[in-house]
Amino acid sequence: MASRTEDPSPEPARSLERGGPTPRSGRTLRALLVEDNRGDINLIQHALKDVAVKVDLHVEEDGVKALDFLRRTGKDADGRLPDFILLDLKLPRKTGLEVLSEIKREPELRQIPVVVLTSSNAVTDVMRAYELQAAAYFVKPVAGLEGVVGTIIGFMSSARLPDSTYPSQLSGALLVGRGAGVNSIAPPGAENLERWLRGQVLAAIVEGSYEAIISLTLDGTITTWNRAAEQLYGYTEQEALGQNIRLIVPEEGVGEAEAILAAVRRGEHVKDYDTVRISREGKKIDVSKSASPIRDARGNIVGVSIFARDVTQRRQIEEKFEIAFESSPSAIVACESSAVLIASWNESSTALDSPSFQS
Repeated sequence: MASRTEDPSPEPARSLERGGPTPRSGRTLRALLVEDNRGDINLIQHALKDVAVKVDLHVEEDGVKALDFLRRTGKDADGRLPDFILLDLKLPRKTGLEVLSEIKREPELRQIPVVVLTSSNAVTDVMRAYELQAAAYFVKPVAGLEGVVGTIIGFMSSARLPDSTYPSQLSGALLVGRGAGVNSIAPPGAENLERWLRGQVLAAIVEGSYEAIISLTLDGTITTWNRAAEQLYGYTEQEALGQNIRLIVPEEGVGEAEAILAAVRRGEHVKDYDTVRISREGKKIDVSKSASPIRDARGNIVGVSIFARDVTQRRQIEEKFEIAFESSPSAIVACESSAVLIASWNESSTALDSPSFQS
């Protein structure tokens, strides 16, 4: 009987950590798996042995550690970011949606494709993940997880992915401090530096403004939310991003808000209109707002910017004045600065028999 040659032991799952096995020749994808279920981790690692492309897989089992790794401050980080991320939603310490939100808010990380791979089939989770710019959303099957992983890897191996080494090339670049709420790294190359600095200055102005500054997509989805907006409406940036602007619009104001968006989509600027908005606690807030179109480099309207300030105190003063004005036993006449046109008069003024009031 011919002797059987034993199959070589299976190659261990590849890792991004220092000291991992040397990858074979050919294209290698670097991936971060954020998953706390040890059984699913083992299944995914096993599935990667059967795919055509080589995958270096690094695993983190909770959201905080995953963000530490991505920010290159964790003990396992080696300064090179993954080509893509496989993200579970049900994670300890930080949920997958919280991790996704933070990734897409950070300039160095937001270009990394994030594929959600979770047991949750909830419509709200699916919608929220795509609002936060997930590349795809997969529900873990009861059986056949290996096939799903193969589909994901096949797609990623065919796609044109961002250069994951780009951030590590910036070690000698200009750093901007956190003083104005800015924390990012300048891109190399003099041709990009001036544009980047302008963007950083603008970001600092927006973050430090006493006015609530919000930007929206053309359908009303919130894409930026500064500190003043947090203070005015009570929602944190993380809570507001990806939500529709109706989040802060009372039911009776929905028609007005839609009309404003429609006007801006036509290229109009809507200036200083007083309206009412709703805080997280359900309190009505009197605000003065302006809305303008956001245009891209070609002049196309791609979004909406909204500036708002709280005028509750001003409205209270105006209401008190109106009550005092109307209830005063004395005749009070308000004129324009020219003293020619009468702007208003109170009830007591109607008793005066004067031709000045006849026009």
